[in-house]
Amino acid sequence: MCKKLAFILSAAFLMLLSSDRVQAQKAFEQGRIVGTAGLLLESNATPVTIAVEYGVTDEIGVAGKVVYQSSKGYSAYSLGVLGNYHLAKAFSVTGNKFDPFLGIHIGKPFASRDGRTASGSVFAGAQLGARYLVNERIGPYAQLNLGLVNSAGSSFELGAAFKFGN
Repeated sequence: MCKKLAFILSAAFLMLLSSDRVQAQKAFEQGRIVGTAGLLLESNATPVTIAVEYGVTDEIGVAGKVVYQSSKGYSAYSLGVLGNYHLAKAFSVTGNKFDPFLGIHIGKPFASRDGRTASGSVFAGAQLGARYLVNERIGPYAQLNLGLVNSAGSSFELGAAFKFGN
């Protein structure tokens, strides 16, 4: 877990160093890409998560997400898609730093042991979270994932968010 956290923090630091100054913008907006890298805090493991979200409108984003974990000859990952409704306008959030959102997701898990790969049932759920940008390009995020269909339950996710593009 320490290596995973060090990797995420290093990536966040490099993104912060490479970010250029841009005009003040909304925390989430149409045409922008927001990437996240984090840790999924569960009782039996700590998978790494990576997601990329595209702003279809100022309020709606679609994303792809990968979750990966490995331990002693066993690895597991899931591939998913999600849709988020960004609540800043609905809650009259002022400024360009805070980005609360809620959404739904669907995905498929895969596992590998001793060179054999198997897939699990399609799962679905909901998420509720927020990002807080410390500058125009980077900030922490937290997200609660609620398993609704064929899921192992709920989990909490923490990590760094990165805005790309102009």
